[in-house]
Amino acid sequence: MTQFTSFKTLIERLFISSKDSVVDGTKDSTNEFMEYLHVQRLVERKLNKLVEGSYKSEIPQLILVSGNVGDGKSHLLANLFKLYPDEMKEFIVKNDATESQNYERSWQEELAHFLQDFTDEKLKEPQPKPTKAILAINLGTLTNFFENNGNEFTMLSQFVEEYQLLENSYKHKEFKENSVFKHINLADYQIVSVTENGANSEIITDLIKKITTHKDNNPFYKAFIEDYEDFEYKNYCPIYLNYLFLSDSKNQEVILEILIKAIIKDKLIISIRQLLNFIAQLIVPINLQNKNMEEVKQLAIKNSTNREWEYTLEGLIQYMLFERKDSYIFQSLTKQDPCRNRSQKLDKAILKLNVANNIPEVYKEFGVQLPSCIKENITNSIDLEERKTAKIIRLLIRGAYFTNESLKGDKIFESFLTYLFYSYSNPQSDRIKVTNRTILNGIFNWNGSVSGNQSINIKAGQKQNTYLISQELKIKPVLEKLGDIEQDGQLHRYSPAITMAFMTKNKYKVETTIDYSLFELLTQIGQGYRPNREDRQDHLSFEHFITKITRDAGRLEDLSFHHIDGRSKDRYTLSYTDGIGYEFCKEE
Repeated sequence: MTQFTSFKTLIERLFISSKDSVVDGTKDSTNEFMEYLHVQRLVERKLNKLVEGSYKSEIPQLILVSGNVGDGKSHLLANLFKLYPDEMKEFIVKNDATESQNYERSWQEELAHFLQDFTDEKLKEPQPKPTKAILAINLGTLTNFFENNGNEFTMLSQFVEEYQLLENSYKHKEFKENSVFKHINLADYQIVSVTENGANSEIITDLIKKITTHKDNNPFYKAFIEDYEDFEYKNYCPIYLNYLFLSDSKNQEVILEILIKAIIKDKLIISIRQLLNFIAQLIVPINLQNKNMEEVKQLAIKNSTNREWEYTLEGLIQYMLFERKDSYIFQSLTKQDPCRNRSQKLDKAILKLNVANNIPEVYKEFGVQLPSCIKENITNSIDLEERKTAKIIRLLIRGAYFTNESLKGDKIFESFLTYLFYSYSNPQSDRIKVTNRTILNGIFNWNGSVSGNQSINIKAGQKQNTYLISQELKIKPVLEKLGDIEQDGQLHRYSPAITMAFMTKNKYKVETTIDYSLFELLTQIGQGYRPNREDRQDHLSFEHFITKITRDAGRLEDLSFHHIDGRSKDRYTLSYTDGIGYEFCKEE
């Protein structure tokens, strides 16, 4: 591999702004650097299989490749030319459906020209040499194209409709063997896979290891050694300390866990390009991004001479991981900042640090290693400014998250992963029954706690605080299998927002979507929490679901009135019986 001038120069090639992030998907445009970083994904194996099958097919073949911006479509297409140099000569490829190479034609005219052999008229005619094509396209773009060209491409339009390609939620459906059209959506293949025991991401793990593994064939490690091995002041350089920190497999596991939670909880879409950019940001603090390697070293020397450790502390991964806000990924990670959810044990440590005569000893108690450049320059907190003491405390709390397993438990998140896995693989499993009960409890108590097991409070007439009105709500989950696990036993294709259906006693089927945020809220409601106006506003679609299911399931046939104003706690029931009508009576 080509020799690079410095370790930092090499790391900078991971940034989104690097020219290496742009690839021409119409030819083999990869280089040695890209090949080293390449990690084969399940979606790539699926695409390769589609290409192999289409190449052998005796009928025309159109493969639609869709996804999100920056998710690696161009890299996958470029890699096809590398893997199948002879076969790809038989394919025409369009990497950007909205791009026109001809100034006299609009992108729609250009796309219609590219698809000219896939019009209804052409597909009905025999083709001595059937056209094979691959089109990378945003599905919204395809919708716009059909609006003006739909009459010529009704077969393609019907394929899109039949396989629900424009739907946001993932639904698996095998292609017909003799189909002209094939489709693969990169957005269906999540960067995080889910198993019966939790979540994982081989992609994130493999990319971090590619960059940090201490082997001679790793260009990053070779450049790291060349730049830092003989540098006397390296312990004052955050880049040096961060690379070593990220090289530790245990630290990698914690960072992976933090990222997985952000991806699932906040439904983050992180492309390979964005992931590489994030890794580079972890290694290079924001204040060093615009400096060259020599300037970085000079700054480390200066801070060593001035005994200025605060600059180094602020650039450490374990500190800035929850501190930076210059990207949507970091903004999401701040929600997991251990400083926001401290334990009694950590609170005692904070008290100790505020009056500590030996700060390194307090760190040692929690298994947190204080960098030598800081340890050499501080002993007690009494001599420190309040600002610096606060940073020392935050570093301890965040560092302890990497070393103390007891700080990382998240039962609700674990329950959601179990629910997600079995919703797709086996909704009849006993492991999902407890979760279904949790969701039902949340539904029943959405409008406040109720006395009956299958009742819900309702709003009727003008707002009043005299009676609590509730009705019987008999619903049961519809246990529909949402997808399939792959041969490796993992769930790769799914939506982090799960579609769940309920059947009412009147045989009405009502659907809602449950993401992690709503699942967490429903769990808390089942434990006694009452949703406020902000909760209802955040989950407005679920509020509408409650209104709909209450109307469809109850039909206002059985109502209970609980007197809540004053001393009287009387209860009344309004019930309906066929042949008798409504009856109103006081409960004994």
